[in-house]
Amino acid sequence: YTVNRVITQGKDVQRTTKTVPVDQMRGFISEGSNLLLHRLLIEKPVEDDLQFVSFDSDTNLCHVVYKKLHERTQKVDDMELRVYGIERTINSTSDLPTTWQSYFLRDGHLTNRVQIGSPVTMKLAKVPVQIEREEEAQKHVFEKKSLQWEEDLQLHSRFLDRKEEIKGDHATYMRHHPELRALLSDFLQFLLLRKPDDVIAFAADYFSAFSTSMPDVSPYLASNAPTPFPASHTNPRIDELRAPTR
Repeated sequence: YTVNRVITQGKDVQRTTKTVPVDQMRGFISEGSNLLLHRLLIEKPVEDDLQFVSFDSDTNLCHVVYKKLHERTQKVDDMELRVYGIERTINSTSDLPTTWQSYFLRDGHLTNRVQIGSPVTMKLAKVPVQIEREEEAQKHVFEKKSLQWEEDLQLHSRFLDRKEEIKGDHATYMRHHPELRALLSDFLQFLLLRKPDDVIAFAADYFSAFSTSMPDVSPYLASNAPTPFPASHTNPRIDELRAPTR
């Protein structure tokens, strides 16, 4: 960020420019957002002190602390009002801390502001019109009803139409692929012959031979199995390992 500062005294104008790294600007509260933060803290009070980052009078980055003040009564236009306060302290790195105490109505109207150590005090002269907050209407919660599609004529009709559509699609596919009927016939015959306990595992093993994603099984898998006989016929102990024959 680039900070430009202009000081005008009569005809004398002083301009200074400096750059502030982005990581140092985290939690920065400008003078404009300061008032909004005050009103937010009045509407949603926070018991603990809050610390942010802001500029002092010399545009130096420093810590600023917001603290909740005790409620009190303030007389405005012959009317007693309940006000709520926030104290803001800028801990300057080059000067003494500067503290402001501000009081607000519950709706966020500023009623009193004073800088500690300064003889000047700003007070509200006339009671403002209260700001009425519109309450959000409660959303209706509808109970989820169980779906009884068998009893719903429209849904049941859609189910029957979809059922016939799928059956027709399957019949068309089987007419175009007669080998499918032969494959299923062979599987059912094989299933009835074997009568396995786990039909699902049996079907998975049966149809895995037709899957392109399954690895090819070598036809010489049995011949590659380990054997107790030496691979070399020149081994002098081959006769000892073989069983005697008579």
